[in-house]
Amino acid sequence: MSTRDFFVKEWDTAFSVKNVQREDVSYVEGKRHLNAIGKGITLFLRDTEDAVSSCKVQAVESFCRGTYLEDIKRGGTAGQCRTAWIDDRSFPNEPDGPDGGKARTCPNPLTATALYRHLKQPRFGNGDLPDADRRVIYIPNVDPSHVIVLAETATYHQVPALRDALTKHIQYETSIRVKIPSLGGFPIFQLEIHLPFFAFRELPSSEMDSWHTGGSDMSPKKSWIDLSVLSTQASRFENGPRYGIYKSRFSLVICGSNDRRWTGYAFVDRDTEGEEELSYKGSEQEPIIGFPTDVPVWDPREYFLISLERQTAKVLNEWENVVCTVERRIKSHKYHQSALLSRDHGVEKECAAEEAFAWTSRTTALLSHLIEVLSNTVNAWERFKCSSGDIGYFCDSSPESPKSKLKFSERRARQSLRSINNAFEELECLGGKLRSLNESCDKSVKDVS
Repeated sequence: MSTRDFFVKEWDTAFSVKNVQREDVSYVEGKRHLNAIGKGITLFLRDTEDAVSSCKVQAVESFCRGTYLEDIKRGGTAGQCRTAWIDDRSFPNEPDGPDGGKARTCPNPLTATALYRHLKQPRFGNGDLPDADRRVIYIPNVDPSHVIVLAETATYHQVPALRDALTKHIQYETSIRVKIPSLGGFPIFQLEIHLPFFAFRELPSSEMDSWHTGGSDMSPKKSWIDLSVLSTQASRFENGPRYGIYKSRFSLVICGSNDRRWTGYAFVDRDTEGEEELSYKGSEQEPIIGFPTDVPVWDPREYFLISLERQTAKVLNEWENVVCTVERRIKSHKYHQSALLSRDHGVEKECAAEEAFAWTSRTTALLSHLIEVLSNTVNAWERFKCSSGDIGYFCDSSPESPKSKLKFSERRARQSLRSINNAFEELECLGGKLRSLNESCDKSVKDVS
């Protein structure tokens, strides 16, 4: 056996064997039974084997500060806003057939309080209710009450994936990864997508005239960048709609110990989709992948690729709007700027030069920020698809396990991967436009100074 064989990335055949663990006691509840002391979020985040750095732990704790489980149970503020969606269903006899499995009835959308009560029910062997072999949870605009609910109800094998997902989502990190850690001697799969991006919208009238007008990366409140920074000082006071951009994100993690028993958590800043308040009551589509709920995707890898394909298309659309707008405004400003600087009047020309220098400084700072976020996104995909990347987990070279009823479709995987790659090639082109604009602005600074 060569050294390379130890590091080859391939889907463990153990995931296809019907040898599944049934966990109905949450990790936090188990620690409390062992007399652990502390708030649930602290018990969830901290243990001696925790690989999450202390700064990330502090980020999640800071995000949840001032929100308490008892308040959620009582249904105060957490019992008012209905946004969460969940789909629990049992694995069918023929997953490739028309049988969509048996789904548990759930009054979607759910408040954080209702979500907590639902997740506290036994997932398996719960009377006449179907087993929740496949559980998918979708939470738009995650707030501290949602985080506490998930922390209180996650089971042992879900904890590492959920910890990582929450910290990365809260901190707007970028990742497209597949991890196969071992917990208690059993392999666990963890498929994750974290895609931050900028969304272009009309600036709300309540926002102030500044780059960052409120909120932070640690708050659900959006931080706007007013695109009037790309305009001349005079044109900033003109009437008409004003536009801005703000940092948004999509996160998905799928974790489990078996192809036929897994959990998916999706977090999204929903208003970036330009949708009105959605009601999932009687909805026939999954909000994550847009497929009919009665024709569910059972294979976790296929679900991951479909999600990545759909979200990459949305992210590309948002970036196209941002780059097109920024490019148009920069070119328009530079045209008027060159006309002002060509004048011979000493004082007027000096004022124009000062304003040009200030504008260029603001613009290069904005462009650098955009380039960093977009480059991180493209680089995450490049690492994923390289010869030693996690794309290897989607190529089944070994024969199908005779005990498995679920067959991963490489044909469908290739279709999704090609579509995803095409989108990332477009994103790379947009990144090139931003870099060219930045170089042009740098040259302008040298010409003015």
